[in-house]
Amino acid sequence: MKKVLALLCLGLAVSFFAGCNDSSPTSPSGNSVSFSNLAVTPDSIYNVSSAFGTINGIMTGTSTITNYTLTVHKNGSDVSTLFLILDTCVQKTVVDLKVDAQARIYAHHGAVPGKHYLIFTAMIGSKTFTDSVAFIVPGDLYTESVVAGSNQSLQGNSIDLDEPAIYADSNSAANLSVIDLCYANSSGANGIPNGDYLFSPDKAKALGLNFTGTWTGTPNTTVFYKLQNFTGAAFDTIYTKAQVAALWTDPVGPTPYAKCSLGDVFIAKTEMGATALIYITAQTPGSAGTVTLKIAD
Repeated sequence: MKKVLALLCLGLAVSFFAGCNDSSPTSPSGNSVSFSNLAVTPDSIYNVSSAFGTINGIMTGTSTITNYTLTVHKNGSDVSTLFLILDTCVQKTVVDLKVDAQARIYAHHGAVPGKHYLIFTAMIGSKTFTDSVAFIVPGDLYTESVVAGSNQSLQGNSIDLDEPAIYADSNSAANLSVIDLCYANSSGANGIPNGDYLFSPDKAKALGLNFTGTWTGTPNTTVFYKLQNFTGAAFDTIYTKAQVAALWTDPVGPTPYAKCSLGDVFIAKTEMGATALIYITAQTPGSAGTVTLKIAD
């Protein structure tokens, strides 16, 4: 326990400054440092003490790297005090941060969800060289992707937003109570123009879509609508339940089905009380689509 506490105290000390320090640097002319393989793995660092991210990267100097620091920035500001960075001081020409320095990072509870940048600063004498890599502090949303479509042996049309999970024809009837959304292609029958669509399960059943043929009982009702002028880049900035809730402004009224295309973003509410953002991140028209979900329950 004493050893663990000592390490933690050391870590808190380097939350503000991680790396090495040479108090009397010299600055040989013509030196440089190159950076390669920079990454935080995994790139989502949760604000719990057990969720360390490994800091990967190789700094290669033309002579010995006498000092380096690791700091965290968000929106142009230094927020390093909201993170714990642990590493071992290494002064070499080539510094492998994962192997040599055993560098790690995690977010304190005060870290704000969103994209951050880990700044690598290396020095040879008084000359300074920098590079950076992005990582994410997730919020309280659950994010997952599922592939849905008409090829029942590979995907399925029926999606459980709360799990999330995908169900093919062979097992969708047995899981009808948890199915919240359907992704299917229309050939123009049942008054639905040709194209790929999202359906509320009750609407899919009412229309007699093929994959609902074995369904018995009452399917769930999910209401949703497309977010206008809402891009994938905007989807990537949503990290919290509060952000999702703020998007439900219901400007035109929810719909039981809607045509969907690559890049579209929808917001949905399920009977179980979950609110979900639905982003069509990949699509083969008439066959399948990748649906990326951010779930707030």
